[in-house]
Amino acid sequence: MTDCVVGIEEGTFQLLAMAMDIPVVMVEGFKYRQYGGIDYSSVEQVRTNASRWVKLSEVEKAIDEEMAHPDRLKKEREQVVRDELWDGKTNPTENIINVIREVYNNA
Repeated sequence: MTDCVVGIEEGTFQLLAMAMDIPVVMVEGFKYRQYGGIDYSSVEQVRTNASRWVKLSEVEKAIDEEMAHPDRLKKEREQVVRDELWDGKTNPTENIINVIREVYNNA
């Protein structure tokens, strides 16, 4: 079981952590740039209030605090998951597992 997820951008991995009710700590300062000859600098970065956003120098403290109080942003995580991933009725973890099983069985 994971106690906390740390990242530099809110993406699929962070959304899945939120769906499993895992606190997410994000390091401020990441910017999209050029990759593979494509300029991504104008891509909007997702930033929700369901993650704890901190400076790099505050990451360790933020992790400790989120692990000590994992329910602090619980309602915010639930809202982001409802808005982006989940129908609000079924178990999101079971939904993820069922999709993986379906893909695996049909491969």
